[in-house]
Amino acid sequence: ADSLNESGVTESGVTESGVTESDATENGTKLSYELAYRVLDASIVFAPFAETHEVLSQLKSRGVMMSVASNWDYSLPQVLANLDLARYFEFVLTSGQIGYEKPDAQFFESALDEIQNRHSMLPHEIIYVGDHYDKDVIASQQLGMSARWIVRDARDIASGDTHFADDVKPLRSLRDLVQIVDDVAQHRVLDVSSISGANR
Repeated sequence: ADSLNESGVTESGVTESGVTESDATENGTKLSYELAYRVLDASIVFAPFAETHEVLSQLKSRGVMMSVASNWDYSLPQVLANLDLARYFEFVLTSGQIGYEKPDAQFFESALDEIQNRHSMLPHEIIYVGDHYDKDVIASQQLGMSARWIVRDARDIASGDTHFADDVKPLRSLRDLVQIVDDVAQHRVLDVSSISGANR
């Protein structure tokens, strides 16, 4: 956006983000890209889903290796740290780091390589949990991972994912994952989009 008004950022929003009035009036009311990014970044609030800490703690206490593989930029480790979630994960791998996004097979191959460098595991021994049917479920299955689709409510289907494969039973909550892990007793990988939400 070329100005504060066009960007939809209010004066109070700028002030609350820690940006000073002199910062916000570069060339009159023009808003620089850097400043716009700082203001908008400060306005995004991330919060874990209600069951997230409880479930991740239970899984960790069972010795489950968990990691995050997500379409995200370099800020994801800090976002997880700010939410006190980083402690649950062995590693965080983002599309920004590797240069490929889901559903690209190279994204999943990178995640699989990272897991196999740390643990002697075959793809079918990994449960990949995601909230997008095509990008998460289908793509991870193509590499042989055991995929789970988390569908908390209709918002998770809004992307056009309206079909259910016979071999994919949707999870309604991460709590469902505890029973699955107890049944299988193997190491697993989680997708960040399943554990936290963004509220603007």
